[in-house]
Amino acid sequence: MTEKQFFYAIFRVLDCLYDEKPTEELDFYLCDANPSVFTDSLSADPAIWEDFKVFLVREHFSVSLSEKETYDLAQKYLKTGVKVQYGDFSELFAEIELEEWGKLCRIVVDGE
Repeated sequence: MTEKQFFYAIFRVLDCLYDEKPTEELDFYLCDANPSVFTDSLSADPAIWEDFKVFLVREHFSVSLSEKETYDLAQKYLKTGVKVQYGDFSELFAEIELEEWGKLCRIVVDGE
């Protein structure tokens, strides 16, 4: 899974969770993080992508990480890597089971 695919998978999970449990903070984050808004950008707000990349470098992201490792890393990003203005989405993310995360990751990877 590439960095872009990993970011998109996290975005898709949060977008689905927003449908079930909408909050203003999550709405703000999804609007700013949306990777589909601009064709030449990886997030609507470029600062979100840059912060994500810094997080991945700090955490030694690798395309060969297992589903469990990416699940744990996504949760860590949502707890510590998301800008303070948005909040901590790690507990919400934890509602997604590892099996569901794996299925979504395969869909994202196969879709590119």
